[in-house]
Amino acid sequence: MIVLVISSSSVIIADGPNPTDLDPPAEPAENTLYEEDIENLSQAGMSLIVNAVEGIAVNDITDGPDGLDPGVISGQFGSIELHATGENSAVTFADDTDTIRTTLGDIVIEAGGGGINVGNLTTGKKVSDDKPVPGNIHLSTGNGGDIITGNLTIEDGRGLAQIEADSSGNLTVNGDVIVGLESDIVNVPNGQNAHAAIYLSAADNVELNGNVGAYAKGIDDDITENDKTLAEIRILAGT
Repeated sequence: MIVLVISSSSVIIADGPNPTDLDPPAEPAENTLYEEDIENLSQAGMSLIVNAVEGIAVNDITDGPDGLDPGVISGQFGSIELHATGENSAVTFADDTDTIRTTLGDIVIEAGGGGINVGNLTTGKKVSDDKPVPGNIHLSTGNGGDIITGNLTIEDGRGLAQIEADSSGNLTVNGDVIVGLESDIVNVPNGQNAHAAIYLSAADNVELNGNVGAYAKGIDDDITENDKTLAEIRILAGT
């Protein structure tokens, strides 16, 4: 897996294409990444890690895959990681109905005391496709930062499918938290067991404004030794 690491004092993720791709080309804004560049990297199997000391702000995203489902940063195979590393740093969406979506790539968001305030995060790939181990979702804050999200979902896939949110303040999910949304997580044939996992924790309060579910189903592959199917949900507040 090829990984591109970008480090800056602060980062804006802007809607649409990079201005250098326009006709005529234009100069991109300082400290700015563009939605379509992120999509192209992930769809090509390259993972993106963004590090910003002060914070990362995602502008309103107006389009979606194939012109459908507006408001989607549509990745696939490469992971998308947003790390705000400063003590009071934050990761925010201008529109909390927008979505980051991958299939196999992980979605990782980290922030400091300014917290995480984002929209929907979705991964997953149909089990009929090649190598359909889904991307996992990991959120964390330090220095008392809250986490606020929309839906957190892994649609389908094989092997380990995990959603984890660990807040050093409050955790609020304004939507569903579901692993196996479209179909149950199944085992990798002659390989990794089916494991659907949701781990939610907060130093203060946890507020869930939607459904929570983890669904896994083992498929008989004629190898029974050490086979197990696991679906688990752990929710801890005041930790």
